Amino acid sequence: MNHIETFKAAPTIAGILENVRQEGRQEGTLGERRRIAIELIQKGIDIQVVAETTKFSIKEINKLLKES
Repeated sequence: MNHIETFKAAPTIAGILENVRQEGRQEGTLGERRRIAIELIQKGIDIQVVAETTKFSIKEINKLLKES
């Protein structure tokens, strides 16, 4: 691979920034799902319903509860 091909194959700054933005949005969404799951459990909603609604497993919800 010559220098020009290497340069063309290198990620662009715009591409890198878009990846970082997307990862931030995903992490924000995950954080919001965690917060909602904990809040629903604290309000007495059945853990199975919370798992189905938030797409977390019951094991993941129990872990969230221990961490909070």
